Amino acid sequence: MESKIKKIYIEKRSEAKILDYLKDDLLEFEEFEPEVKEIITKIKNEGDNAIYYYLNKFDKVDLNPPYPIKVAEEEIEEAYKKVDKKILMAFEKIIKRVRRFHENQKEKSWIKYDKEGSIYGTIIKPLKRVGVYVPGGRASYPSTLIMGTIPAQVAGVSQIVIATPPDSSFKISPYILALARLLNISEIYKIGGAYAIGAFAYGTESVKPVDKIIGPGNIYVTIAKKIVWGDVDIDSLAGPSEVVIIADEKGNSKDIVLDMISQAEHDPYARAILISPSDKLIKEVEGRLFNEIKKQKRKDIIFESIVKKGAIVKVDDLESAISVSNYIAPEHLQLVVNNPFSYLPRIENAGAIFLGYYASVPLGDYIAGTNHILPTRRRARFSSGLGTHEFYKRMDFFYSEKEISQELGEIASLVAEIEGLFAHKDRLLSRRET
Repeated sequence: MESKIKKIYIEKRSEAKILDYLKDDLLEFEEFEPEVKEIITKIKNEGDNAIYYYLNKFDKVDLNPPYPIKVAEEEIEEAYKKVDKKILMAFEKIIKRVRRFHENQKEKSWIKYDKEGSIYGTIIKPLKRVGVYVPGGRASYPSTLIMGTIPAQVAGVSQIVIATPPDSSFKISPYILALARLLNISEIYKIGGAYAIGAFAYGTESVKPVDKIIGPGNIYVTIAKKIVWGDVDIDSLAGPSEVVIIADEKGNSKDIVLDMISQAEHDPYARAILISPSDKLIKEVEGRLFNEIKKQKRKDIIFESIVKKGAIVKVDDLESAISVSNYIAPEHLQLVVNNPFSYLPRIENAGAIFLGYYASVPLGDYIAGTNHILPTRRRARFSSGLGTHEFYKRMDFFYSEKEISQELGEIASLVAEIEGLFAHKDRLLSRRET
C-alpha cells in the first residue's frame, strides 16, 4: 500500500466536496444483522446455556454450567493487590477529575406556581440499573469503565454492573478489576460481544436485566445494541474514533502528527483529518507523518487508518475550516489556533472540543475530566457525549384548581374538536359541581 494520505482542497467554504470522502463511513449492518439477531434470540430463549455456548464459540472458553460467570470477590481483591500502586494512584486521580467534571451536570427536580392556580414541574429520577460494557479484544480499556460509570454514579444510579470479555483462560484484565474496586462496583460478568448485550437486555439465570446499556464495542456489539433498543435503552451506536484538527500556521507539526496517529491507532477504520489554511504546516505534517508512524508499536493499524481514512484538507482561511468541520461533525475537534476561545462560538457540531496548542485529545481520553464516550459518524449534529443526563428519567406533573381547569378546558376543547377527539372535548368541558 502506498505511503500517501488523501489531500482535499476546498475553496469558498464549500462543504459538499468532502461528502464523497465521508460516504464510506456509512457502515452497512445488513451483512451482520442476521447473525447478531440469532445470538440475541438464543440468549432470550436459552439463557445461561446460550452464554456458555458463546463463551466457547467466541472466547474459546470451555465451561460446563453452572460454572459461575460472575467475578468472585476474591478475584477482585487479588487483582487489586497485584496492580502497581502508581497505577492505582493514577486511577484515583483520574476518577477524581472525571467525577468533578460530571458533578456540574447534575439535574434537579423543579416546581412552579402561577397566579391562576396551577402547579407544575418536573420530577428527576435516576435510572435504577445500568450495564456498562467494557470492550476487550485489541486491548483492555479501563478508561472506558471510568467514563461509563462515573456519570451514572453522579446521577444516582444505584446498581451498576459490568460485562467484559474474558481471555481463553477465563480471566479478565486485573486493571479492570482493580478499577472496579476503586469505583465500588462488585457485580462483574465475564461475557462479551453481542451475547453480553443480549444478557444485559433480557437477563439470564445468572444476569439480571438492566434498564440501560452503555459503552462502545465492535460492530457485533453495535448491532446488538441497535436490535435490543426499545426493550432497553442504550447510549449510542458508536463507530470508529474520529478527530478533526483545525490548525493555523503556528501549529506544531510534530504535535499534530502525534495527534493524528494517536487516534489512528485505535482502529484501522479510525479517521484523522487535518484542516488548515497553512501550506507550510501541511507540508511539514506530510513530511513527518509516515516517518513517525514507523516508530509506533501499533504501526500497522495506524498506517492502514491513515492511508484509508485519513485526510489533509487545505482551505482558504480558518472560517472555512470551521465550516468544513461543522459539516463533518467530528467526535473530537481540536482547535490548534491562536486565541481559540474566539472561534468557540462558531462551532456547531462536535462531540468534544480541545482548545489551543496544548490540549490534546488523549488528555480527554483519560484525565481532562470530559467524557470520551462521544457521538461518531456525524451524529454530533444531533446528539451529545455521555453525561449524567443519560441516566435520568423525567416525569412532568400538573395540578390546577377548579376555575383554571374550566378556563383551560374551554380553550383546549377547540383543538380537541379539530382533531376529532370528541371524548376529549367532553371531558375538557365537563363541570364538577361539588
